[in-house]
Formats: sequence, structure tokens, C-alpha cells
Amino acid sequence: MDPYRRYAGFLAVFAVVLHVAIVVAAFGLISLYSGTDPISDPDVGRIVGPLMVGLSAVVLLVFLMINGMNTPADQQRLSVPFAFAMGIAAIAVYVLVGGLLTATGTGEPLAFVLFVGATLISPYAITVGLSAFVITVLYQWVLTLRIDRTGRPRWPWENPDDV
Repeated sequence: MDPYRRYAGFLAVFAVVLHVAIVVAAFGLISLYSGTDPISDPDVGRIVGPLMVGLSAVVLLVFLMINGMNTPADQQRLSVPFAFAMGIAAIAVYVLVGGLLTATGTGEPLAFVLFVGATLISPYAITVGLSAFVITVLYQWVLTLRIDRTGRPRWPWENPDDV
């Protein structure tokens, strides 16, 4: 694997870890200030919320890796429509996974529709999408800098000519 692809892959992993950290922190702040829970239905199990966030993060990781590793370094561009699509995809996976797990947990198909409807308009789903959008823009921006070609940033005292 060439250095650029390895760099893009590692950068995608770190970007998604940052995405999950931002989502968890934002969920805590939203819950604290609004007095609501990310999942308001008491019949839904405790694992549903982490699975919703986790699977939306996995989808984001897969698409970031596909974008970063399959696009040559000299053709890498910042694409706002791609970032917007990643935000929509993250919201869709977040909401649909929650709806499916709720419907299978309760055994009622109507629970899927009710959960999706309630979750889709919540600030938590918007937070997931907004974070995915911002992380995708930052990921593409860092890839366009082509740090691997110029090397890492150096401190003033690390000038190789001084040696």
C-alpha cells in the first residue's frame, strides 16, 4: 500500500473517532440543557442508542475510506455535496437502525414508524448529521493539503540545513 493510501486510511479512522466523540459530547450537552433523552421511549433497550451512533459511524468510516483511498492524491478535492450526502447518510442510518431495533425489540411494526418519526425531528439526529458533515469537510480538506508529499510540519529548530 502506498503511503498516501495508508495516510488516508488512518486519517479516516481518526476522523470517525472524532465524530463519535463530538456526537457523544453534543448528546450530553443537549440532554443536559433540554432535559430530554436521546431515546425518549422507555421500552427501548440500553444498547439501541450506542448501536445507532456506532453503525452511523461505521457507514461514515466506510465512505471516507472509499473516498480517500480510491482518489489519487493529485485529484483529491473538497466536495461539499459529498459531505452533505455523508450527513444525510449518517442521519438515515442513525434513524433507521434505531427504528429497526425498536420494532424488533417490541415486536410491533408500528413502533418502527413511530420511532423514526420521533427521532428524525429530534436535535440528536440533526447533531449526528451535522457532525458527519463537518468531519467529512475537514477530512477532505486535510487530504487536499497533501501533507505526506511535503512531510510533517517542522519546528523552527528542526531545520535540516542546520545539521
